[in-house]
Amino acid sequence: MIPLLTTRMAQPSLVLDFLAGTLDARIAFTRASTASYTDNAGTLRSVAIDTPRFDTDPATLLPRGLLAEEQRTNQIRNPRAEGATVGTIGAGGVLPTNWGRYATAGLSSAVVAVGTESGIPYCDIRWWGTATGTASATCFPEPATVIAGGIGQSWTASMFCTLVGGSLAGASSGPALNVIEYTATGVYVVGSGVGFTPIAAALATQRRSYTRMLTGDTTNFVGTTIATTFPTGAVVDFTLRIGVPQLEQGPFASSPILPPAGTLAASTRAADIAKIAGADFAALYNPVACTVVTRFQSFGAANSFVLRVSDLGYSNGLSFGCNSGTVLAQAVVAGTPTLSPGGMPARTAAVTNLAGALASDDAQAAVNGTTVTRDSAGAMPPGMVQANLGSDHLGFNNLNGWIQRLVLYPSRIPDTMLRSLSA
Repeated sequence: MIPLLTTRMAQPSLVLDFLAGTLDARIAFTRASTASYTDNAGTLRSVAIDTPRFDTDPATLLPRGLLAEEQRTNQIRNPRAEGATVGTIGAGGVLPTNWGRYATAGLSSAVVAVGTESGIPYCDIRWWGTATGTASATCFPEPATVIAGGIGQSWTASMFCTLVGGSLAGASSGPALNVIEYTATGVYVVGSGVGFTPIAAALATQRRSYTRMLTGDTTNFVGTTIATTFPTGAVVDFTLRIGVPQLEQGPFASSPILPPAGTLAASTRAADIAKIAGADFAALYNPVACTVVTRFQSFGAANSFVLRVSDLGYSNGLSFGCNSGTVLAQAVVAGTPTLSPGGMPARTAAVTNLAGALASDDAQAAVNGTTVTRDSAGAMPPGMVQANLGSDHLGFNNLNGWIQRLVLYPSRIPDTMLRSLSA
């Protein structure tokens, strides 16, 4: 339930409860591609172009709210694991198209099954044998010289992975999800990854990710692997279920991106853009003072706007959400911040409650029940014509997360109310 302050002096002009899974009729929503989300049964689904996504936590099945993300491309051409044949590799078994594997030093491998679990397409791969030396059990969803990458770029690998057979006892390292850099001819340059322990659990709850900034002077390509090593003499027998491998340029993993079934190609999900404009905006916005109360969660790293009010430019506007370091409630006039409460707490990936009040020469905010430092000098921006939810007016500075609720008051509500509404 959304906490509301409703007195004769403070009536909200906009109340949005995205946990209910509905879009207010005043919001115009666009996205120039299909996109994925998790439904209330924990199943990965696809929605059509220009359709909002009301997402669910696959582990708890609790609603997360409206999902708002930036544009991203999954460079893996076959995240659906299509083209596989069950059987031992080299004796009739075939990995999904474009996928590869290493099974060294006495190990064998096989495709055990392909299918879909909770909407997630997967391939089950088994490795077994007795290690005659240091043995590698590795899977990679793209060859080394397919995905172009260069020094200074951040790339994030992700995939769903569970243990569906055998044991990883005796492994000397891994499994690890890695991001690897290669030369123009596919020679290894450098790489790193994160180790994890696959368990027998629902696949939808076991998505792993790892981000690496590329550092190699000779790097021309980038790839991802999931790799496990075993020492000499180890008796190996385990099966991993691998679903929707993804490799995208960016400092964090976004929602799963899949091409249409039967299409082997890198696939792009466009940015989510939600706006209130025209007469609808004019009816709810007060240019003299406003208060925004919102509950949101962002996995982004740069400017992450829950709400951006603007004149369709960047020089004048109101911003609520996060910047690269802290929670944000700010007014900008002629390109300069004029109202910006001080001492805002550091941003986190946790759910955040923000109540920000902005009025001429009087700005204050409360985050998770605690007020910060008032800004008592500054002007409100002129000429506001549009409010964007989850991004700015051009579809940038994306929230990259979920808006659970948002309430707009066309007035500056008292500090005590800011604390209680953000608790």
